[in-house]
Amino acid sequence: MVCSGGFRLFVERIETRAYCRATEVPDRVVSAVLNVYPENLRPSVSVRISEGEGHSGDRILIVESILTRKKSCESTLQYMIERLPDSDRESLRNSLDKRLDDRCTLFLRIDKQAAFLEDLRIARDPDVIAVRVRFKEYPRCERAMALSLISNILQSAGRKED
Repeated sequence: MVCSGGFRLFVERIETRAYCRATEVPDRVVSAVLNVYPENLRPSVSVRISEGEGHSGDRILIVESILTRKKSCESTLQYMIERLPDSDRESLRNSLDKRLDDRCTLFLRIDKQAAFLEDLRIARDPDVIAVRVRFKEYPRCERAMALSLISNILQSAGRKED
């Protein structure tokens, strides 16, 4: 992804986090998290599970994943956006300015139950997989460039379904 001035904007890493409550099966939550990534990349995704405590003192597991290779990260972002329904892509397009911070990190909340069923949707309830997509550009990532790149991916994903 080449930007103006010859600089290259790229996805540096993708991180996810989901909580596994006492009533959930941990392997299913891990599967839901991995389903955010293209099937061919899932074996290369680093998954970590740690223990925590919920608000009412119950035990929860925190399932985190990280993907760091540039090409893999870029194809994962493309995959996620293409898998979203049209209405979610439109919602993402309309809320993009709020979802991208000044350090070029895009924040998404994917529906955990839908992801387990290999269906990616923007979450509308608290049972989510939190996704952070970190963009990088040298010497420094410009937020406007990241916004433009994501907008272009959203636009091209919509055309592929026509």
